[in-house]
Amino acid sequence: SLSDAAAESLSKHERGLDLNSLTSLSDAAAESLSKHEGALDLNGLTSLSDAAAESLSRQKGNYLSLNGLTSLSDAALESLSRHEGPLHLNGLTNLSDLATESLGKHKGDLSLGGLLSLSSIGADHLVWICSHGSLTLPDWSGYGGKTQQCNVTISDKAILLAERTSAA
Repeated sequence: SLSDAAAESLSKHERGLDLNSLTSLSDAAAESLSKHEGALDLNGLTSLSDAAAESLSRQKGNYLSLNGLTSLSDAALESLSRHEGPLHLNGLTNLSDLATESLGKHKGDLSLGGLLSLSSIGADHLVWICSHGSLTLPDWSGYGGKTQQCNVTISDKAILLAERTSAA
């Protein structure tokens, strides 16, 4: 874990912070790290409180990477959608329609490469990201493991996933 004092000190670091070994983060430490102006890698986190998500949403760095999280509350995702910069949430496997509505308002690149399901409504919410950033989703077509960035309509991707899920 990271002490609140250490987080405050690290927030002043002028380059990116690789804190992937952290598995938890206090709300106070998240508040301190929100002041960091470089890239912030927190891929080891296994959970994130709504308050910590609210704080991290204000981080002005190059990008915010939270790839270790497999689920987040709708409130946390609504907060993170306000992050100004690339947002990496590749550990998330499912999103509610409310969460996709919030994330669809994100003004920057959004990476959701771990999604296992996405409703058509959710896909339609996310399509708006393509007008002001890139959206990375899994290649659900089965033609390779690479992610696709807005070169197939998101609704088509949701349909491909639905077909793959129903065939299994």
